[in-house]
Order: sequence, then structure tokens, then C-alpha cells
Amino acid sequence: MNSPEQEIRKQSTSRNLEFLSKIDPTKLQTTLSKWLKTTYQQEADFSTVLIDGKALRATSSNAKEQAGFLNVFANELGIVIDQVPTGKGGQCNFAV
Repeated sequence: MNSPEQEIRKQSTSRNLEFLSKIDPTKLQTTLSKWLKTTYQQEADFSTVLIDGKALRATSSNAKEQAGFLNVFANELGIVIDQVPTGKGGQCNFAV
């Protein structure tokens, strides 16, 4: 039997997943990119771009099967400018 706190967490997670599943990732990326370009109109040369990978542990109990993504971080702006999904086990093919 779940405690009241566990039941609230379970319902909240379920609602969050339902909400997030309705978001079109392409439209979200396009909208955020437009916002970024209008909000940060400064000239940035992006001489330093940081990349940080993360595994999505909830996708599998086996580390080699976990999905993940790479964050591309613009140091001059102090924000993540893109996220690149990786294959299972962190495999990623993209051009720099």
C-alpha cells in the first residue's frame, strides 16, 4: 500500500508524462530557437562550446541499453543551445 506522499508523487509523475508526451519535439526546438535568436541578439563567436552527455537511466536497468543525450552548451550565453539524442549505450554520430 502506498503512503499519501507516494500516491501524490505517482499521480504527479503520470500527469507530467502525459503532458510531455503531447509536446512535438521539432516544434518545441523551432520555437525555442526563434526565442533564443530574438532574446540573445548579441554577437557571440561561440569560440567555446561545451558538450556534456547524460544517460537516461530510467530507460533501462542495463547501462548499455540506456538512451541518452548530449547537451551543447554556449559558454558565452551561459545556456544550453541544443540537445542531441544518442543511441543506446551513449553512441552518437554527428558532425562538428
